[in-house]
Amino acid sequence: MDNQCVWFEKPLFESGTLGTKCHSQTILPHHTISYSDIVDPPEESIPLCTLKNFPYQIEHTIQWARDYFEGVFTEASCDLAKFFEDRQAFLSDLGQKFKKNNSQLRSRLESMNKLYWGNAQKNYQLCVEYAIHIFQDVFNYQIQQLLLLFPADSISE
Repeated sequence: MDNQCVWFEKPLFESGTLGTKCHSQTILPHHTISYSDIVDPPEESIPLCTLKNFPYQIEHTIQWARDYFEGVFTEASCDLAKFFEDRQAFLSDLGQKFKKNNSQLRSRLESMNKLYWGNAQKNYQLCVEYAIHIFQDVFNYQIQQLLLLFPADSISE
């Protein structure tokens, strides 16, 4: 894109994000340096869009798995502990956090509920069933859904 903008003498505004960091650059052909002249510093973390949509290194899949585990088990455990410390404050904070996204709120509460029942009943079998359900969802059902939406022979325009 950068080379085409320079070739056709068109300005380019390039921007991107990495977590909470952001970058922007205005490129004016023959007046400023072009984007390809800049060497980016090595990234300390992997951009979320790469993890979710374009993983191309084994490190990406490992990081995706770590993030997924963190979200399903660690965050739900912390949420559950906060809930039992002060129910009203926790529910109020959660309501504010997910004010406009009911599906994320529902997912968060479902994770907490499953974790609670697994711990409350001290039932190893229930924990195994929960793990199998997560595995089936991530590595079976979601893939089947993608294949239904985008069959192998389909062409996207």
